[in-house]
Amino acid sequence: MKLISQLTKFGGIGIFLAVISIGIYYVTLDVLQWPLYPTYICVYLIAVFISYMLNSKYTFGANRTFKALLQYYGVYIIGLGFGLFLLFLGRNYLTISNFWLTIATIIPRTLFIFVLSKLLVFKPEM
Repeated sequence: MKLISQLTKFGGIGIFLAVISIGIYYVTLDVLQWPLYPTYICVYLIAVFISYMLNSKYTFGANRTFKALLQYYGVYIIGLGFGLFLLFLGRNYLTISNFWLTIATIIPRTLFIFVLSKLLVFKPEM
């Protein structure tokens, strides 16, 4: 039951940040025509910090430490690589805009990162 609660909170925070990120992606990618990869990386890294602050407190009830923040960024860097891989596949095999391609990466990337965060950053003390 605790796992479902954590996944729900993680997902809620993810949805909140995704909505904000989607707005930023739309403006920067479709309106301003900024380049895909640098924009994706910048928005992603800022969202990670906000995600750590919210998830450490509300999802996992963990103390915020510099070490945990670095571990969280490590998990998200792996997740960034996963997201970039999905973007690469999408650009080569799909015919959708960069904006919609970015949207398509959100759910698989979020699930991937939740599992890594739970296993590597917010694991129960032994």
